[in-house]
Amino acid sequence: MTKTCVFQPGVLGVGARVRIFWKPPAGYQLGDIVVTASTSGLGSVLAPITGFSLASNTTSNGDGSYTTAVPTNLLGGLLGLGSELEIAFQVKHASGWLSVPASVASNAGLLAGLGGNCRNLT
Repeated sequence: MTKTCVFQPGVLGVGARVRIFWKPPAGYQLGDIVVTASTSGLGSVLAPITGFSLASNTTSNGDGSYTTAVPTNLLGGLLGLGSELEIAFQVKHASGWLSVPASVASNAGLLAGLGGNCRNLT
């Protein structure tokens, strides 16, 4: 992670997203990254985010780092009612090996994104 993540609540919770700032390790590219989310709280099994495209939701910052916006609507009911959700980035090698996750935790707040936040875990 290159900067602290940001929770953007959108308008009354519509269009809410988590912006994550990161840089892959030397020798790896955007296509080598897998994005997952915990499905039942921090420390739980990480699973792919359904309907999420890393390439479509990521912009290059020109210095080898990236900014990824994860729309909270893709996280279904997981991010809401004050619950916290972990979003993780991992490098996947051609051999199938996965790196230790670099993660952020986000909380959408209780109503329409009010009180929502995000913090880097690693």
